[in-house]
Amino acid sequence: MNLVGALRSKIGHACPSNKKVHLQNSNLTVQYCNTHLSHTHEIGKQRLNVEDLGKIAGKLSLGVPVNKILEDIRLSNVECDTMTAKCDESPIIYFKQQGNSNNNVQTFTKDDFCLIIMTQFQSEILMKFGNDKIYIDGTHGLNGYNFQLYTIVVVDEFGNGYPVAFCFSNKSDIALYKHYFQCIKNVTGNITANVFMSDDELAFYNAWNAVMGPTEKQLLCTWHVLRNWTKNLSKIQCNEKKTIVFKTLKALLYETNEHYFYIEHQTVLNDLFNDTETEDYGKYFKMMYSCRVEKWVYFIRNHIGINTNMYLEERHFTKP
Repeated sequence: MNLVGALRSKIGHACPSNKKVHLQNSNLTVQYCNTHLSHTHEIGKQRLNVEDLGKIAGKLSLGVPVNKILEDIRLSNVECDTMTAKCDESPIIYFKQQGNSNNNVQTFTKDDFCLIIMTQFQSEILMKFGNDKIYIDGTHGLNGYNFQLYTIVVVDEFGNGYPVAFCFSNKSDIALYKHYFQCIKNVTGNITANVFMSDDELAFYNAWNAVMGPTEKQLLCTWHVLRNWTKNLSKIQCNEKKTIVFKTLKALLYETNEHYFYIEHQTVLNDLFNDTETEDYGKYFKMMYSCRVEKWVYFIRNHIGINTNMYLEERHFTKP
């Protein structure tokens, strides 16, 4: 497809921004030009970064009026004419300020804070791609307000992870998650996803199931699984054995052959239980993960067609 020609037909000029992908001898190279000319960057199609979201949430929690926040944004480096044209399209689909009561939503107490953001463009992306895969991730310690950010991510037609909704709140329970998903459903309608991925907190999926319905597959984010395994290595005293156990479990997680996985899995359990220094860790692993390997092992993900974990991993590796 001639992207430059397509854009010229819409704006009457040629924008030099382009991307070319070359595949040669199993090597992939990408050439791109990120310079845009002869057209504006529509504010509704720009991503809200974590830093800006944190600033907005902090101001709202302090009681700064929405109009004042919008005015400050207009005076910032965002183009004034673009922002003015879009200011009537508020991305805020729910706001509960600390110190105020909301009799319509019993989920919150007077001291709770909740801000849910989804732009019109994000809602369109969610409706277009949300029926395939849904990812939700919680981020803690973003600012001094003790708020937590819950981000919903979908995968577009190019295999890119795209955040489609944000929720800031001091709460972290199933009641909040249900409210979050219900606010989204009020805008987009029901989203019937095939795959739901989150961390190891069951409340995320239980809330989604209650609001949107069940998904065909429920997966755990690999980053969170590995983090949990690492944290529980404190059950092993010997540092050398800690290293061996973690490397062995990590190799087990990434096994893509189902037959080999179950052979290795039983071997790992036997080795853990046959050593008094690793027996406690073996009990933890068997109780928490051996009973639900379908949620974390990689041979299950072969049938999904893509790496369903990298979108959330990218968020963790780029957190401030």
